[in-house]
Amino acid sequence: MGTNLKFSLFKKYLFLILTLMFFVSSKNTFAQEPFLLDTAMLETIPPNHLTFLEGLDHDVPFEVLENAEWTEKLVNAQSMVDGYWVKFIVRNNLKSNIIGLNHNWNLEKKLYVKNSLGLKEFPYWKHRKNDFWGEGRIGAQYRIIMPKNEDTIIYDFFRSKPFDRYMAKVNGLDRMTIGLWEDVRMRELFRFASNIGFMSVALFFGLYYFFIYLVSKGDYIWLSLTLFQAAALTFFTQSNAMYIGITRWIAGSEMVLVFNSVLFLLLLQLFRKMLQLKDRYPRIDKLYLIGIVLYVFVAFLNFFTSLNWPHEEQLNLIKYPPDHLGPGIIKLHFIVIPIAVLLILSILISIISWRKGDSSAGYLCLSYLLPFLALPIGLICFMIFGGFNWKLMLITSTAAGFLFLSMFVTFGFSIAQRINDLKKFALEQQMRLTEAYQRFVPKQLLTNLNKESILDVNLGDQVQKEMSILFSDIRSFTTLSESMSPEENFKFVNTYLSKMGPIVRDNHGYIDKYIGDSIMALFDRSPEDAVETSVKMLDALREYNEERI
Repeated sequence: MGTNLKFSLFKKYLFLILTLMFFVSSKNTFAQEPFLLDTAMLETIPPNHLTFLEGLDHDVPFEVLENAEWTEKLVNAQSMVDGYWVKFIVRNNLKSNIIGLNHNWNLEKKLYVKNSLGLKEFPYWKHRKNDFWGEGRIGAQYRIIMPKNEDTIIYDFFRSKPFDRYMAKVNGLDRMTIGLWEDVRMRELFRFASNIGFMSVALFFGLYYFFIYLVSKGDYIWLSLTLFQAAALTFFTQSNAMYIGITRWIAGSEMVLVFNSVLFLLLLQLFRKMLQLKDRYPRIDKLYLIGIVLYVFVAFLNFFTSLNWPHEEQLNLIKYPPDHLGPGIIKLHFIVIPIAVLLILSILISIISWRKGDSSAGYLCLSYLLPFLALPIGLICFMIFGGFNWKLMLITSTAAGFLFLSMFVTFGFSIAQRINDLKKFALEQQMRLTEAYQRFVPKQLLTNLNKESILDVNLGDQVQKEMSILFSDIRSFTTLSESMSPEENFKFVNTYLSKMGPIVRDNHGYIDKYIGDSIMALFDRSPEDAVETSVKMLDALREYNEERI
């Protein structure tokens, strides 16, 4: 009887203990509200679905994580440098069980995944210390098997040391998007391919314009240098840094601001040259020069500051809380302001020049407006894809990059148009000059010298030819001129010569030179032409004298 009683009490206590353990286990494991994965589009996991555990490193055993007390918010910002864990639950309502988890520019990861399939541990990964491509992983983007219509618990380690100042405390370092693995993988590959495509096009046109500059000089050098700098800036972006293992000193420090500042100052110099501000608008040109000097200063300031990176602000988040503004004394959004203002001013100047008849300014106006076409492209993507999502952002950003490159193609058209306009102007001037020369250099003289143009005549050119020469002058011209005023003198001589010149030309001769009131005419066909001319000149002179009297 006593034995049965003891056994009965033992069963009751055992039942209570098991019930309590189940309750505690359920509370620790499933107290969180699961994130419902029920759309094929990549979605950002809201912060209210996350719980946090601070003070533990990446090598902590899973049992410690499973039995620890988690908090609803990240309490200490310094944990973003020292490391912290995030736990969240995902209920997979998709038709596929192959899910992708995308992390926001994380350079250090460790994951545990627990579901009905068991516990899956993903090895610790750190940028530049481990391979970027791993089993079930592309960098910090993970391929996770989540059974359909079941809950999967994910324990995710985060750390940014030195801290990326572009991150925010909430929804920054631990911002995650989740969806089908094929979409996550495609986004990463498309981003990498678009970077490679952008750099390739920029380098191609940079070299193309550089070779044109070597041949024709001009403003092509600024096009070339700007494209080279755009390619360098893209190469050293954080995404490429992850792919090819570039040091964070280049991709995450003030060096980012150095690359941007150099690009902006080259753009301003290009704008100055393209708009011909120094000659047309010297006062406005000074604004662009001030902008160039400003960017030179910012570039040098950030370069020398970056030599001591990482700074205390990247390591001590208690003293320097996350501000989501990036590194540097002068932040990136302040650096963009001058180039944005001067870009708008450049658009206005190009429109004014275009309306004044400068055909090359039309290409300039188109060049400045091309990057803004990304806005309607984004709007179309918004309507097609049903709101803001990764496809919209990826397509719009890629389109903006290639529209930026297209701007330099039309810049090249503008330079070519300006060169053509200068050639046309020079040709017109040359034609006018040739016409002016022809008043004093007869066409027959060039023909006798076997020349097409006065420009073909060189000093010492001569031919030997049998010709007839006619000389004529006005008898007693000195006495006549003394009785006339200078104005009357000019009028008298010009009237006389205007009557004699056509007679010479009508008889197959040409006037070689005027010597005051004298005429020296040449006839290369026959002496009779010269004799006939002299007779007609006397007749014309007789009529002229009768008119004067």
